[in-house]
Amino acid sequence: MTFEEDTPQAPPITPIKLINCANDMLLRPKAIVGYPLGYRGRYIVLSHFGSVMGLHVREFEDSLAGGKFPTKRGVRLDPMQACALNFHMKEIRDISYEGKKNRTYHLGRRLFLNINQDFGTSIDLRHFFVLKEEGGSLQPTRRDVRLSVIEFEKIMISMPIIIQKWPELAKIEMPCFVAHGQQNGQQDLMNCQHCTPDDDAF
Repeated sequence: MTFEEDTPQAPPITPIKLINCANDMLLRPKAIVGYPLGYRGRYIVLSHFGSVMGLHVREFEDSLAGGKFPTKRGVRLDPMQACALNFHMKEIRDISYEGKKNRTYHLGRRLFLNINQDFGTSIDLRHFFVLKEEGGSLQPTRRDVRLSVIEFEKIMISMPIIIQKWPELAKIEMPCFVAHGQQNGQQDLMNCQHCTPDDDAF
């Protein structure tokens, strides 16, 4: 998996400082790498939870014991969801700077990214659930984080290092929805738990 250079349409991105994971209490011993996003204690953090590695875009709060701890205000991405996010990144950033339209991206399972430009521009990462009482419609959960364009740019900056540090992500050549179009098409799409999740897939 590769990370392409920035498109010329968007302004340059200012690099951000990498957290020293070994010495920063924020990330705890299970963290691999992390970047501050700069507002309300938001970070993008690659970390272990048990034996599973995941990418978190999340708010952290100060702890009375010192350091910081993760809150429920955020989302966790698995490798395929992170690959889908990386695949769409430049388009998401360019649309955000145009300031003309809203757009929604399905990143896999029940995770969606929504660009909302009705009142300013925000980029919302949110999990949804299936409401069977209303014919299986998708309803938003409280598992979300709303980002500014500047915060999203900092996620873009962090992705090359995250890809290097995350073997499961680095070995994915393309998002599954792209691969389905090149292989068995509709059948693979319907059987894919990321593209067409069942009621228990989150």
